[in-house]
Amino acid sequence: MVDEQIKSLWPQLQHTEGPISWPVLDELAESLAEDSANWKSLAKRYDELALSRKDYFGYDQLFKPAIFAKAAPKLNKETILQISPFLVEKLCEAGFDDDAIQLEVFSAACGTMGDVILPTFIDFIHKEENTHGAWIFLWGLLRLARQADEPIRKPIIDFCVVFLELANCDKISLNDLKTDIDE
Repeated sequence: MVDEQIKSLWPQLQHTEGPISWPVLDELAESLAEDSANWKSLAKRYDELALSRKDYFGYDQLFKPAIFAKAAPKLNKETILQISPFLVEKLCEAGFDDDAIQLEVFSAACGTMGDVILPTFIDFIHKEENTHGAWIFLWGLLRLARQADEPIRKPIIDFCVVFLELANCDKISLNDLKTDIDE
């Protein structure tokens, strides 16, 4: 699907009421799966929306991560590796903004990418302060390591062990970390 065809579909997603345009979402997800370069256009449109509309929250902010999630099973490893920093960055921004809905949506989109995205989570855990909402989501997404092959699972296990050892020595503060158990 060419860029002009993709652009023609966006107006159908820009509403705050009414039914979800599933056929349009499916068509955009299929275009992403067919041509992995389309993810950059999708990311650009998300950023433009975020910058252009203060205090606006319409469906289209949720649709873009949904398109990534719907396309994920058809994406190759290289494309997922290209997309993952964008998705995780948006997850972290949602945590910084304390935007619970966006945290959930981007967490789900990240999770659909599968275990290929795990190294990106580790990079962002190092960058993200544990006082922001995305930190716990990133840790939760490390559960994907359960389904990973040994070459991916082992570095995740090693990372978690080192992190817990640092926390045990009070070299990493976990005071601000809240979980469902704490509440």
